[in-house]
Amino acid sequence: ADEQGYAALFGTLNQTSLSNVRLTDCAADGTNAATLAVSIDECTVTNCGAYLNTKNAQDVPYNEAMSDRRAQYCVTGRGGASGGLIAMATGGSITSSFGAVDVSGTGSIGGLAGQINGTALSQCYGSGNITSEDSNNGGLIGQMNGGTVSDCYASGNVTAPGYSGGLIGQARPRLPLFLRLLSCRAERLPQTGIRADRRGRCVQRCPVLPVKGVLPTGQRGDFSGQLSIFHAEPFHLCLAVLRL
Repeated sequence: ADEQGYAALFGTLNQTSLSNVRLTDCAADGTNAATLAVSIDECTVTNCGAYLNTKNAQDVPYNEAMSDRRAQYCVTGRGGASGGLIAMATGGSITSSFGAVDVSGTGSIGGLAGQINGTALSQCYGSGNITSEDSNNGGLIGQMNGGTVSDCYASGNVTAPGYSGGLIGQARPRLPLFLRLLSCRAERLPQTGIRADRRGRCVQRCPVLPVKGVLPTGQRGDFSGQLSIFHAEPFHLCLAVLRL
């Protein structure tokens, strides 16, 4: 990490285009951490991703050694925002990109991005496991302040207190922008969902598909831990639009 506590290939990027970047077997540890970039502002990210090699140079599968590799090549955040690919994004777009590494620590944590502010995401996914001691954690995005998410999914386990969801930890509007979720799914659903009305108040708890490793406490939902939309019953594909 640098003197700001940023740990990633790039620290801060403004009005920059990144495309066709692949990062493999990376580790990042900092206040704000990610594999590709910590903070991007009005940037365009296309076809980028971070993952672990499953075979060595001789094309032999790692098999049992993969658990050790996942622990070695991962992202660790320490109080800020951290993600499998991007830590924080403001504006711009992230398209056809992914984070396939485990992310853990404290702060807002997401399998793809720790926090987005008015950013447009499409055709992206997060498959790493998320483990956090704080609120605002999601399989795809930890905290979403406005923006759009379409044709995205998350498949990792989310183990965290507070607002934590299979797809998004906390989603809220960022006026004058709005939130929009289209054709998204969370494949790993926490044990208890919480229905919320348009003001985000807890209305009704509803059982959802159990997921190994998810803590039974805190406010968490199958789609999002805090999202002003009624949760569906157990699902693998959610078609929803949210405007606030």
